[in-house]
Amino acid sequence: MRKSNKKIQLDSEILQSSNQKPLTEASNIVELCFLMDCTGSMGSYISMCQNKINEIVDIITRDNPSTVIRIAFVGYRDHSDAPVKTLPFCTEVNTVKSYISRELKADGGGDIPEDICGGLLNAINLEWNCKNRLLILITDAPCHGNMYHSCSDTYPSGDPSGLIPEVLLSQLANKKINIFFAKIKNDTDKMTTLWENHLREYNPVFPLTIFSIQNDVDFVANITDAIATVIFSR
Repeated sequence: MRKSNKKIQLDSEILQSSNQKPLTEASNIVELCFLMDCTGSMGSYISMCQNKINEIVDIITRDNPSTVIRIAFVGYRDHSDAPVKTLPFCTEVNTVKSYISRELKADGGGDIPEDICGGLLNAINLEWNCKNRLLILITDAPCHGNMYHSCSDTYPSGDPSGLIPEVLLSQLANKKINIFFAKIKNDTDKMTTLWENHLREYNPVFPLTIFSIQNDVDFVANITDAIATVIFSR
């Protein structure tokens, strides 16, 4: 088991594998990936996301009429559950809503921790092409590994595939992706504290930003604020 008091040494070969493509210079294009836990406890938030994506895009395009939003959706469950398909980046909101309605079902999840690492890896492998990049992780549970939580865990030593969250977060930072975490429960606090500290040391330009979503209003307001922050920070 990796010790929580030991500084994680990142594998340079792994980090170098996240090759960056030339960034599209147009500042009016935003790439937004929703990375969501799709286990049973997340049913209401999956429905919320389905219902609110159109509103989020409407607000951003209304306030920034020249902005084009490319949306992707990556879902994950746990290692023993059926996989969730990934929706690549597209600009058609109706396509995104149809995908969520058709493909995303809240199911699975035995112990409390879930396969966040698998979800992060799928998000990294998306075709990120423009310079305004956002990843919004929505979950009510931490990743595997006792160093990240105080819950019962089928994989207390960490992700059984050998993936390390901090390495994946560093790959996201290397791709210049702004990482936002939508907090639902306190079960994720230990994990996000470790992630915050890691990214602060690794690349403070792309930190982990945490916000809470407790209802529909919070969900829309915090996501639109996150998008606006990226648009106006460039």
